[in-house]
Amino acid sequence: MLVPGVLEHLKWVRPAAISEIAVCFSGRVVKNQEVLMFPARIVHPDFSWNLASFFSDFGKRRNWFSEPKRLDQTKTISTVAWRSREPHTGRLPISMFSKPLLFPGLALAVATLILTTGPVAAEHFHVYLIGGQSNAQGRGDAAQLPANLAAPQKDVRFYWHRTQDTDNVGHLAEDQWIDLAPGSGHGRIPPVREKEFGPEISFGRALADAHPDRHIAVIKYSHGGSNLHSDWAAGGLRYEIFRSTVKDALAALTADGHTWELGGIIWQQGEGDTGSPHAENYAKNLTDLISRIRRDLFEEKPLPFVIGSVSNSQSQSVETPGSGMFLVRKAQENVAKSDATVGFVNSDGFPTRPSDPVHFDHQGLILLGKAHAEALIRLEGES
Repeated sequence: MLVPGVLEHLKWVRPAAISEIAVCFSGRVVKNQEVLMFPARIVHPDFSWNLASFFSDFGKRRNWFSEPKRLDQTKTISTVAWRSREPHTGRLPISMFSKPLLFPGLALAVATLILTTGPVAAEHFHVYLIGGQSNAQGRGDAAQLPANLAAPQKDVRFYWHRTQDTDNVGHLAEDQWIDLAPGSGHGRIPPVREKEFGPEISFGRALADAHPDRHIAVIKYSHGGSNLHSDWAAGGLRYEIFRSTVKDALAALTADGHTWELGGIIWQQGEGDTGSPHAENYAKNLTDLISRIRRDLFEEKPLPFVIGSVSNSQSQSVETPGSGMFLVRKAQENVAKSDATVGFVNSDGFPTRPSDPVHFDHQGLILLGKAHAEALIRLEGES
């Protein structure tokens, strides 16, 4: 016979250092009161909305449970689901309820998530920001990354926000802290890859290698095709989203019991301002952006600001006096020269995509992220 499932309750817990979760489904045989246990161990790198390991290996074969789905806290649903904000720390919604079993005489009384790791360890994070347009997002093919960069970087935390539709299917989980990994790029211009990445991959790796005594965290928000003169101006849509993304990410760290300090920002942008009169005004607008970020996010501290240049790999017009690319490039160089706390990354010669020379390819983005990290580390040493 089928025994109806029982909704127990929904509650929040706040585990820390969660690397795996044991899921136990405990049932009771009605006739003799014998308790049966069905344990399963689940390990999932980004704690998505699923219990895939359990259902694939055990539950689906017996057709006991419906497909996992997002858990709406306001509704009673008939499937087991769980989610963590991220795999090491965060608030974990736990739904304790049951589903009818196709097993005579057995009632599933409780579904319980048992945390298998110890109490939360508060950590202090050094947080770095990434902003800009499409080359900050990245068009690099993740399939071409070396093994050490293709795998999730367990020692670098990552938070990103996306405001553009893409044709990629391998996006990372957004708006939550996760391990740094490929999947926050933006594919729309053919060829579109399953997973794409930006400078964050090699940037985070270089920072962690340079500072093995630090807990490194990276926050990224960028928008392809965005410009500095309006999108990233004071009150501009991209700037406001960037600012709120940073604040949300930092609030999430604080909510999880951690402390943090901002370490600086890398800025990869310029192509969107090569038209007149915006190219002529780029130095003024960039100087204003630096001042605004230091006021709005850095508490007036002169934290490192690293400018990534437009490149002769994108267009030879970078070297043509009077062209928009030339004017933006010179503005980037001059702003960096005028402020000892501003760095400059020369991206000339970095490889671009053969059919899409505006965007750096996987090799170019690896070089770009490393160069940004090296420039920022130099500024840290000089402060």
